[in-house]
Amino acid sequence: MFREILKYIDFNNNEALLFVNQKDEENIGEIRRKILYLAQDDYFADAVFFQKKENDKYVPQFFVFDNTNTNKYNSVKLTDIHKRLWSSGIVPLYFVLEKEKIKIYNTKEKVNISEEEKEEINPTDILEISNFIDKNFQSKKDYTPFLFENGSFWETEYYIKNYLKTTITKESPFDILISNLHELKKDLIQNIGDNLSEVLSINLINLLPKTKGLNQSDNLKKQFLTQTANRIVVFSILIKYLEEKKDKNNKSVFTVKGNLFRKKWNVENYSELIKEGKFSELLNYLSGRFNGKIFELTKAEEFLINNLPEKSLNHLSHFVNADYKNRNTQLYLWRLYSFQFLPVELISRIYEEFIPDTAGVVYTPPFLVDLLVDECMPLDGYESFNNEKFKVIDPACGSGIFCVSAYQRLIDWHIINEYKKTKIWNKDLKIETLKNILSENIFGVDKEQEAVNIAVFSLTLALLEKLTPKQLWEDLDFEDKSTNKSKKLKNLKEKNIKHDNFFNYLKTAANDFDLVIGNPPFIRQNFEKLETDYNLQIPKEIPKNLSILFLDQSIKLLKDNGLQCLILPSPNILYNDGAMKYRNYFLENYTVSQVIDFTHLRRKLFNKDVATCAFFVKKQKPKKDSEILHLISHNTANEE
Repeated sequence: MFREILKYIDFNNNEALLFVNQKDEENIGEIRRKILYLAQDDYFADAVFFQKKENDKYVPQFFVFDNTNTNKYNSVKLTDIHKRLWSSGIVPLYFVLEKEKIKIYNTKEKVNISEEEKEEINPTDILEISNFIDKNFQSKKDYTPFLFENGSFWETEYYIKNYLKTTITKESPFDILISNLHELKKDLIQNIGDNLSEVLSINLINLLPKTKGLNQSDNLKKQFLTQTANRIVVFSILIKYLEEKKDKNNKSVFTVKGNLFRKKWNVENYSELIKEGKFSELLNYLSGRFNGKIFELTKAEEFLINNLPEKSLNHLSHFVNADYKNRNTQLYLWRLYSFQFLPVELISRIYEEFIPDTAGVVYTPPFLVDLLVDECMPLDGYESFNNEKFKVIDPACGSGIFCVSAYQRLIDWHIINEYKKTKIWNKDLKIETLKNILSENIFGVDKEQEAVNIAVFSLTLALLEKLTPKQLWEDLDFEDKSTNKSKKLKNLKEKNIKHDNFFNYLKTAANDFDLVIGNPPFIRQNFEKLETDYNLQIPKEIPKNLSILFLDQSIKLLKDNGLQCLILPSPNILYNDGAMKYRNYFLENYTVSQVIDFTHLRRKLFNKDVATCAFFVKKQKPKKDSEILHLISHNTANEE
């Protein structure tokens, strides 16, 4: 029946549609194999429709679920699947095939929770099977396979009207979560500021580091309260992530060995613990368990958290409660999500959201990071990791988003290499393997301490994401306490993610990296002081933008034939007449294989008027008459 219906809608025998039971076929390639395993294991789908792009790259367009013979996908099961798809964003649509109908769901729409507190999802479109007998049936034309094969479906008036326009409002998983967290932060700052007694304020001031030229009272109100509120928000979402991340037995890190909250604090859950004023005790306990300094508090932070006003405790306790309902939007926040399927960069992006802006630094959107990592570390390049060694560094790592994406790709490569040997797709890796991949291959530098904290946090989350609650609780150790070398992972801040000026780091760094990748700061400045302070050899004709200096100097970190990929201001390297001499010098000494020019997307990518491009450079002299692929990106019709 399932294949018969696919035949009606012209999807049967279409090479773009693969069934999950085809996942081990030799000729499907590693990109589609990975997606088919995900579709089967994490989303319970029966088939995936792929669009083939250039260079044999495949992008999943929608999942297909077979509900024709049994009620395998009842409303409860389908709601759970929808939460997973909405949280992850892996595909924009999914089709549920029934005996008489095809229901099409938009994964950009969140689950609805009725007044009776029942979770519901509604299809965006319902197609009657009987109508497909008519060749002129309009819906058959609206969903013809050809439109998905060439990607034009997403540009059709039908898609824009029926799918896109209904989700243009701020309803993405990130937007909803971030707006609620900002509300929490605002309430915390106000409640603490209004209710902190004069005696407590004086005691707190004595714990704060002396800040030159800044009145300590002002420091308390303007900086420390905000900083601590930010930290509380970040702690809250990370612990909520740990609480919601469940294994197949519905156990979290806090319940896998019995109810930790009940055993240690005589409460039932995280929400009750906060209400009882035990929040700092939990943070200290987790800091001791996980190390890595993720949950570490300063004395001033611990003092303030221990003396939070009752109103603040009640509000925070209410916020992390499983049935928390936003007073303005009336949303049951946590019931919308499937936390184990939230992209890890979304959680780490939250951390970044709650720190001050840094001059010249813009947040790099995840889809752009993934595009560049795919170009530099394609999934089918797994043989590069046969010996478990492929060193990557981001010279201005910021939140660590490039480091995280590169780490995830190295894990993919490891899984594929093992699959080639055993024919078993095993994504449940040993913790020793995950630690080794991270500690031996992923590196970053940033001069901002808070950026280093975020990068460490992000990489830690990327590691946590791959572990079961049992592994998290029993095996995770970020320090060198183990006598078994395979279990060791030095503090990431000491070994992998350095708090340093990159040009100082460069003086002692080894030139053995396979990939330099990142988005250095776009700051116009003269280089005389840098040249003197760090003994740099800088070409005289170099444009006076810090990002171009990163281009010029970070390539020294590469081994011969290593690859560099940096996001740069396109005027300073491509278009300004003043850049021509340096550009010619650079092209004479290194092989620029391609440039992806994002100038026309400057207001789309970074929410600022920043014209950028991505430079891909090999550390080798160019061959005679070598060509450079210059790709220019444009807005699509519906973006216009």
